[in-house]
Parts: sequence; structure tokens; C-alpha cells
Amino acid sequence: MIELRCVSKSFPGVKALDCVDVKFHEGEIHVILGENGAGKSTLASILYGIYLPDGGKILVDGREASISSPKAALRLGIALVSQQYALIDELTVWENLLLAGVSPRAFAAEAERLGLRLSLDGRVGDLSLGEKQRIEIVKALSRGARLLIFDEPTAVLAPREIEGLFHMMRTLKSRGVGIVLITHRIGEALAVGDRVTVLRRGRVAGQYVAGEATAETLVRAMFGKLVEAPGRARTSKGELVLSARGIHVDGVVRGIDLDIYSGEIVGIAGVVGNGQRELLEVLGGYRRPTRGTIVVGGVDLTGKSTSKFVEMGVSFIPEDRELAVAKSLTIAENLVMRSRPPIIRWGNLRRATMEVMSRLDIEAPSPETPVGRLSGGNMQKVVVGREALYLRPRVLVAIYPTRGLDYETSMRLYSIFQAIKEGGGSIVFSSEDVNELASVSDRILVMRGGKVVGEYGPGTPLERVAAAMADAN
Repeated sequence: MIELRCVSKSFPGVKALDCVDVKFHEGEIHVILGENGAGKSTLASILYGIYLPDGGKILVDGREASISSPKAALRLGIALVSQQYALIDELTVWENLLLAGVSPRAFAAEAERLGLRLSLDGRVGDLSLGEKQRIEIVKALSRGARLLIFDEPTAVLAPREIEGLFHMMRTLKSRGVGIVLITHRIGEALAVGDRVTVLRRGRVAGQYVAGEATAETLVRAMFGKLVEAPGRARTSKGELVLSARGIHVDGVVRGIDLDIYSGEIVGIAGVVGNGQRELLEVLGGYRRPTRGTIVVGGVDLTGKSTSKFVEMGVSFIPEDRELAVAKSLTIAENLVMRSRPPIIRWGNLRRATMEVMSRLDIEAPSPETPVGRLSGGNMQKVVVGREALYLRPRVLVAIYPTRGLDYETSMRLYSIFQAIKEGGGSIVFSSEDVNELASVSDRILVMRGGKVVGEYGPGTPLERVAAAMADAN
């Protein structure tokens, strides 16, 4: 049905797709598998006309085509079922169909053909996520879709609903409909895929037909070479410094218990979207949990302000560095903005700022340089310098701390981690890179579906960690 020949797409500083060749056939479930940042969603967006490729060709039924918009994609029989459903909760199903230009009669006939009971009079806001997803699927089929693209469709579904979705995919396949399943879960690829294409860093890392691929094969294709950390010994437990119990966050984090001890580095592994960011925001005092408690140094900090967390020695590096700086203020002022007490001697602050700039190689004329004049990488170094060095943390919580940093600066940050650890402090950080986690962490916790699904110490084969991240165990 559709063939991509050497399709490429770049964004500022990122090569999202690099000469990707892939074919999609009718009556086949084709899985696009890869970790976060592999290029899966970019590929789906190109197929659906959200993005235009920078290079390469797209052939539809053997003829070169330009898919310039979602409307053009629908005319070619291509539809996308995303995680953000195009439905208005306040309206009925009938009203939503009319707004989308879908015939209610055609919709009802297609639903009956699939054996689905979908009331047109019900308010969309009263439906489950699985029911909303089924509405989107039937809408697409009512418009004549021949190829359905599902972008991480199971992320919002309960286990029973996932089985129902896979059953529907097999039914549609038997009718000759082509299915593209975008996922990072190896178990799903093995369960329903007739063909699997693995993307890694924007390139095709492997293509397999059903029966050829094993979980181990797909893990290696997804993550590349896994380099075991040489001879790390697990640190003996120090005193308990942070204890989290029953942490829930808006249905994303689901009842996590976690203890952090002095003198240890704990890595949080997981594909993006499995709750690790929200958990670390709670631990760093940036977000209040929906339920649960967090205690630091024997003091209950549940629901307390970020300044109280800082007072108890907890510092935090967020995922979005720009949220952590005031661009109109100087480097020195940004370093001191979260410290207590607020009255600082300028001479001491300037010397401390110069030391931070030197240790992290922050490229700026002086401590008085406004942060807004710095590059993105140097802005990130200011955040790292404040939270990991200037605040002298008891517990450092960091979300992807090396993302956007060059190799040399990443090595400097690892040295800072070790210095904090040797001084009796603790680090809790997240990373998508299994090799990074293994080289730095004393223990690794893997999150999937908002829960901790495994804890791994030194000597654990990294294939096991990667497989747990990708749901291949």
C-alpha cells in the first residue's frame, strides 16, 4: 500500500529520521518499535501529513505521493489514532460525528460490522478511554481508511481493553486493512506483529517478520550495544534520608514506595511516559502527590513548598531547564535564588560563581552575565551548578541531567555525583540510556506503567534492565 524510500526529517539540532526505508502492506499488522526519541512518532506524523519530509519519497499504491496534510492523508485512505482523541467531552457522540463530517449512519453501520455497541446519544465525557478510542477507530473506518496508524494506543488502556484492541486489530487485518502499531513495548510487538521495524536514533536498526524476532533480538536492536560497567560494587547502606510511601500522581504514578539512603546513587530507568518524571518531581518538591507521603531526614514534607525541600537539603534539576532559570538575572543571581538565607555577601557569591563556572566550563564573560544571553547548553550548566554544587545537597534529584550536555561536561557531572556520594549525600536521577545508568548507579529501579517493576544491582546483565524497560520480560 505505502512505501517510504530514504525518508528523512530534521528539527533544530535533531535528526529525527535518517534515510528510513519501510513498506506497509494491506492485511498486515506492522509494528514500529523503538525507545523514546527513536523517530517513531515523527514517522507516524509524516504518514499522516502533519510533517513534510525533508528528503526521500513516499509511494502510495506504487505512485509517488505528497501527503501535505491530514486531509490529504485521509483522501489516500490513511488515518491516525493518537493518544489525544479528537473528541469534545461536553458533546454527544452524534454531535462529535457531525463536527468531524462523519455520517452517523455510516458510523453506526461500521460499528455493527465490528460487533461494537456504541450509543450515539451518550455524552463523550461519560465514556471510558477505551470507548473513546473505539469511536476514533470507527470514525476512521467510516471515512474509508485503508491504513490505520496507532500511536502508542495501549498507554491509556486497562489490560482488558488492550486485549480488546488487539482483537479488533486482528479483525481489521482479516478484512484487508493495514495496521501500523507504534510502540516501545516489545511484548506487544511479539504478540500481534506480522512485521516489526525497529528504529534507533532515527535509523532502521532491524526489520523482522513474525517468528524471526525474539525478545533478545529486539532488545539489542532497540538499545544497541549494551556495555557492562566494569566492576562496580554496590555501596553498603547508610542512614535512611528519604522515604516515600504510597505515592500516586494523577493516575500516572501508581502507589510507589521508595527509600533512599545516604551515600548512594539510584538510577530510575524507563521509557518516557511511564511516570518517572512525575515521581522525581514529587521527590524534588516540584509537584505535590495526589496521595502518599514523603519524609526527608525524619521531617514530613508532604505538600510542603519547594523552599522547605531546599531547607531540608533536597535540590532538583527539572526536565525543562528553562523553567529553572530567570533569564533576566545574572549567573550569580541565578545561583543564589534558591538558597537560604537570602542575604549573601557579594564577594563570597562572586567567588563561588567563578568556581562553579570553572568546574562546569560555563562559557560566559563573567558572573554578571545575564543567563538569557547564554546558549542552551550553558544555561543547563547553570542549573546543574546551582543544584549540584552551590546548594551542597543532601539529596540531589535530577531528571535526565546529562541530556543536551557534551561528553566532557557529562563526565564532570558524574564526578560531581561521586563527590556528593562520598560526602554522604544521595543522588536519584533518571535516564533513558541503560549504559549511563549502569556506569553511575549503585542500583537501578525500572518504572513501567507508573510502577516500579524491577530493582537491579551491580552485575545484573543489562539486557535484563533493557528488557524490563521495554516490557519484554
